[in-house]
Amino acid sequence: MRNYNKSTYVIAGVAIAVLLVAFLVIKNVIIPLLVHYDTSSTIKEAANNKSVEEIKVFNLEFEKYTEEEQTGKEVKELINKVIEKNKNDEKINLSYLGVTYEGLSELDMVSDQISEMRLYKIECDKDDNGKINKINIIDVEL
Repeated sequence: MRNYNKSTYVIAGVAIAVLLVAFLVIKNVIIPLLVHYDTSSTIKEAANNKSVEEIKVFNLEFEKYTEEEQTGKEVKELINKVIEKNKNDEKINLSYLGVTYEGLSELDMVSDQISEMRLYKIECDKDDNGKINKINIIDVEL
């Protein structure tokens, strides 16, 4: 009978030890992983939503020029906005008469080619994130 009681205590002790280890693993490993995963995905979603909103605001500044034909003066204003954005590390290229202009000095050259007496159509190209990265200036036939 004594052996039976001793073996019962040993089995109970092992069971308690297994439960204690399982509890510690759940508390210190599994729960923090779940919390971290949930938190990091929430943070990523918030960052993506913010960047989507920033892209919309960024694009609105240029998309207003695409709604109707623009005068040469308005196109020059647009080019100046593009130059300012490029100075602030935003990469926007301009295309005019089939030539793409990238650098600040090249963008100034485009402005010099625009006649204030003509009308122009503006089209925008976007990157994979939906942000405008190229503006096409097209002469409108008079």
